[in-house]
Amino acid sequence: MRKLTKQDLDRLDSFLLGQDDEAMVLGELDGFLAGMVISPDLVPPSQWWPVIWGESGPVFEDEGEFNAFLGLIMARYNEIARALSGGGKCAPLLEKDTDGTWFWELWAAGFDKALDLAPEGWLLYEKSGDEAVTAAFRMLVAMALAGSDEGRPPQESDRELQEQAPAIIAACVECLNAHRLAAHGAPGRSQPVPSVGRNDPCPCGSGRKFKKCCLN
Repeated sequence: MRKLTKQDLDRLDSFLLGQDDEAMVLGELDGFLAGMVISPDLVPPSQWWPVIWGESGPVFEDEGEFNAFLGLIMARYNEIARALSGGGKCAPLLEKDTDGTWFWELWAAGFDKALDLAPEGWLLYEKSGDEAVTAAFRMLVAMALAGSDEGRPPQESDRELQEQAPAIIAACVECLNAHRLAAHGAPGRSQPVPSVGRNDPCPCGSGRKFKKCCLN
């Protein structure tokens, strides 16, 4: 599978910024995709694809552009899944502030949207009986609430998050994924990158043909 380059990420970032205000930006998308990878309940792309764009949906020039950006998004999803299934960590896509601290809030806001999909499945972590797993899950939930302006993590963790957010997020995600794989007794999963024809069903799940839905 392909590994995303900086040019790929810059292209995806620019495209997302050119969409409606409801669409996710790159850091938010990354948190959302990480959430989809470690979700205890498998959520197919046809269900989570519309969440990326909001109610207005994406605007593509043609079928080729649609497949190109669908490929970039699924490549990042697969990149996260591949790193975690190998027992490693996948560094989140975060930006640094001028003082050297990390902007983790966008990633957390995207993860918050992942929590809203198949919410009952996430109880696997809350009720794991493993203190490390529960602590990792609660940390990500606290960050998600802060990222969505519904709450904030404890004050004593603020500075640590700003300075070590990539390592903290990666460790928490890796911990939860390891527990998920152990609980399900299954290897890491990833979705193949689909190619969509004009007359195929739209991957957004609307039930309409692609040419009469997201292609427009």
